[in-house]
Amino acid sequence: FQGDHDKVPLFESLIERLGIAPGAVAYMGDDLPDLPVMERVGLPVAPANADAEVIAASRWTSTVGGGHGAVREFCDFLLSARRDSSA
Repeated sequence: FQGDHDKVPLFESLIERLGIAPGAVAYMGDDLPDLPVMERVGLPVAPANADAEVIAASRWTSTVGGGHGAVREFCDFLLSARRDSSA
């Protein structure tokens, strides 16, 4: 839903449709309109070039900027954490 400035209704509709609790969601945001959703999810994350307020609200920040592998880096982080927890 890129480009939509009021992301909360979209987020709430999506998790309801999928039957997912907000606390079970990871969400990567980079700008101020992402903050309201980031406050609702279990794992708010940001790319390295996100707005400073967004980085402050994040529990994990990539080492690279958006468009330069930030999502891939986060996916690798999640997979690594999953492997580590099952060992």
